[in-house]
Amino acid sequence: MQITTKFFDEDLKVTVIDRSSQRNKSRPKIRRKVVLIAEVESDIKQEYREGMNTTIGFFTRFRLYRSTSKYYLQISGISTEANVFPIKNKIIEFVEPQELFNKICDENDKTIWWSPLTETLIDYVLESQYLTEFEKKRWYNSMIDDEE
Repeated sequence: MQITTKFFDEDLKVTVIDRSSQRNKSRPKIRRKVVLIAEVESDIKQEYREGMNTTIGFFTRFRLYRSTSKYYLQISGISTEANVFPIKNKIIEFVEPQELFNKICDENDKTIWWSPLTETLIDYVLESQYLTEFEKKRWYNSMIDDEE
């Protein structure tokens, strides 16, 4: 079944995706042939830091990449003072959209959870020119709770 479009094939390129994992110190970046499907950022949350005697802003960025066989969701924690608080990245790799939603709904897994930012990301995925209607329908169906 075809899951990508001609736009995907035209825009597919090698991209370096950063990660900040304690387990992967030897490989802080991965190189994959991908397309950026969707990108969203939260609002900046201001926090006063007594030790620094200043206010610093923090926000979250989600970037969803698609290769020919997998999705890569990069979650970045970003500060307005990058020299004091460097960017923290983590990557969630999955093949099926349902895998991501299982992770979101798992109360024991704190990697990602449902939020307005997650919802906005999914809205952008459903509008992507890089996925076929079949693949968009898989994303949509994976969001539906079967127990209702």
